[in-house]
Amino acid sequence: MKLKIGILIIVNLIAFIALLYMFDVFGVVNYYTLMRTRIAPNVPLLSRFISKPRVEDMSLLARDDLAKMRESFNLREKDIEAQESLIASRAIELNSQSELIEQDRQNLLSAWSNYQATMDESSQYQLVLTDLANKINSMPPQNSVALLNQLAQNGSDDLVIDVLLEMDSIAATEGRNSTTSYLLSLMDASVAARILEKYEARTNPRNNTVPSSPNDFPSYPDSDMLNDAVIDMGT
Repeated sequence: MKLKIGILIIVNLIAFIALLYMFDVFGVVNYYTLMRTRIAPNVPLLSRFISKPRVEDMSLLARDDLAKMRESFNLREKDIEAQESLIASRAIELNSQSELIEQDRQNLLSAWSNYQATMDESSQYQLVLTDLANKINSMPPQNSVALLNQLAQNGSDDLVIDVLLEMDSIAATEGRNSTTSYLLSLMDASVAARILEKYEARTNPRNNTVPSSPNDFPSYPDSDMLNDAVIDMGT
């Protein structure tokens, strides 16, 4: 009888231990936490063994720390990628602005170069007018008229008018009367009428008496034309 009772007690004890183990496996009761927080503090002998964390808990903590570290790295990586994208976008914007600035600089240089070329051409044209006006002033009237008629017949009305205006300017500077009216009276009637109309329009203060661009400059009479006038003057 005692043997049966002993066996029954052992079986029940084994079943109880197995049940406790199953509770721990399925997470119903955490005996480790229970012993560490409730029993071990009151039993000095157990506190030395329970105070050390279990390997399983250390692994869980390590995995948790690793996950947090990975998340931090991912956030940092995204932040770096965003900054790189912003820097690249800013670099493209600065490059575009630099190209626009360079284009504006080239346009200004081109405009300044064109302006200087225009001024040089205008100065050269003025020298031509002064030289031609002095030559005509030094010729006899009939030779001057022949040269002016020839220029007009060659379609150089603007040059004729500019020369007449330069002759007026030289006469005014020297304090004498200009001979332009007299020369016009000696020219071919139809040519003189055409030249006089343009001449009076050019002498209007509201009109510009200087060509506005190099393309507007009339052609200077060639050397043959001037030589013919000189030959006529000699005869």
